[in-house]
Amino acid sequence: MQTPKRHGLSNDESRKLSEKILSYAKADHTRVNITSGVTGFTRMAINRITTAGETDDVNIRIASIFGKRVASVDTNRLDDASLQRAVRDAEALAKIAPENPEYLPELGAQKYIPVDGYYASTGDLTTESRAKAASLGMKAAANAKFVAAGFIHMQAGSEAVATSNGLFGYASSTAVASTLTLRTPDGTSSGWAGDEGADWDTIESERIAADALRKCRDWRGKTSLEPGKYEVILEPTAMGMLMSRMLGVFDARQADEGRSFFSRRGGGSRVGEKLFTNV
Repeated sequence: MQTPKRHGLSNDESRKLSEKILSYAKADHTRVNITSGVTGFTRMAINRITTAGETDDVNIRIASIFGKRVASVDTNRLDDASLQRAVRDAEALAKIAPENPEYLPELGAQKYIPVDGYYASTGDLTTESRAKAASLGMKAAANAKFVAAGFIHMQAGSEAVATSNGLFGYASSTAVASTLTLRTPDGTSSGWAGDEGADWDTIESERIAADALRKCRDWRGKTSLEPGKYEVILEPTAMGMLMSRMLGVFDARQADEGRSFFSRRGGGSRVGEKLFTNV
């Protein structure tokens, strides 16, 4: 039985491509990042599918370094002439770039634990399958005389990094998210539900439609809340999405430079301080 082809470049393809690019380099150091694979989406609004699409691409970022001068160029052209031109352009830009006082030397060879985050259920997800999942929300809305809007997004592929110092790393993965909002025609009530993960088989499309419908029904006739402090209980999906976005805020540079909630008045960060009251 033939194994289905994964989206994105394979480990060997990524290694050969990065080695070819590095062979063209004349800078003190060079780093290559390769992102490849497919991205697909289905968008729904006013109880119908409005747009759907899919892209399959390979993007290469070439960073050239002279001393502490760094510049990079992106390209998705894989022929030899285009790759050589991208390397030359990156090197030309690096020579005139200002020095980066915080630049650290490129890594050499490393040992990475093999990780496989690629799920065929997501990689093989078709436009028809996304439409079928979206139809559950549209049917729920139509039966209740509500208005539905939603978005399903998937990606499947690989990433690789290589340096002129001998580093090479590779990983393949998939990701998928499905969200749905139902509203009453007059806009006075709405219900949201969603799911996200790496494996499409874990996305509960029927549950999403049922949750959005239930919330929209339950909120009808509710009184507006006045400004003030309220005790709020977040459902697991809301808490999970909130925490995933908070990860981008835990940034030491922003805190040290006084540009973050985690900055200490007078300088430094609030590491070690208690920031929230006990629940």
